[in-house]
Amino acid sequence: MKTSKSYGATIMISNQVLFQIIPSRFFIQHGFEPRDEDSFVEAHFFNKNKTNTTEIHEKFKGGNLNTEFFYFEDPKNNHNYIREIGSDFAKIEKMAMETIEIIYKADLNELSLEVNGK
Repeated sequence: MKTSKSYGATIMISNQVLFQIIPSRFFIQHGFEPRDEDSFVEAHFFNKNKTNTTEIHEKFKGGNLNTEFFYFEDPKNNHNYIREIGSDFAKIEKMAMETIEIIYKADLNELSLEVNGK
């Protein structure tokens, strides 16, 4: 399956991004080596403007999440954590739901989803 260059999804709460689902090839320039060039990643980023996820950033900086995700800082003070989640849409949906429930502990009724693609 070839992925659309413009496909992606943004999961938000209270008008702030929780994470995005983006083709993995966009992160090769940062040293990420995807197992499959057509796969997607969960992309989490933290900076001073994301005020409702400050405590979540602490989870990524230490513990198990630190080893599950590829980290890079770009631009300065924008902390990015990505994890390859494959190209099977059922698996992507399952992993995204687990992230929402386990990491963010968010109420699904408060979330909004923005999808783009061709």
